[in-house]
Amino acid sequence: MADKSDQDAHNESKPSSDANASFTVHVWPPDWRTRHAVVKSLVEIISSPSLLSMHYGSIPATVVPAKVRVIEEDAFNAANGIFNKPRGSAERSEAVEIEVLKHYSEDITRKIFELAKSAEARQGTSSSE
Repeated sequence: MADKSDQDAHNESKPSSDANASFTVHVWPPDWRTRHAVVKSLVEIISSPSLLSMHYGSIPATVVPAKVRVIEEDAFNAANGIFNKPRGSAERSEAVEIEVLKHYSEDITRKIFELAKSAEARQGTSSSE
């Protein structure tokens, strides 16, 4: 087994492949797993006792998953439309992705509150949307 000083010398002489690599994180579009986690979390929040259900009344657990999936899908499509607007490549930045993600989350929040307030949802009837 080589001693520690030999290992350190070997590591120091070896060029780092990460030194010149750039690391980019994209926040938009979210992958399927992230979108699924959003839906799952929202279903749990809406179908469990919460401030929303205490204030507006509960929604039957049988209708919540379908309604939440529609809300997420609509918010995703609206935000994706904003993201895919024609722009110069310089404008397709992290700031744009963050704005789109903000729009997505605000749209979901607004629609979840609308769902919570909706008597139609509490009755479990289908929507004409």
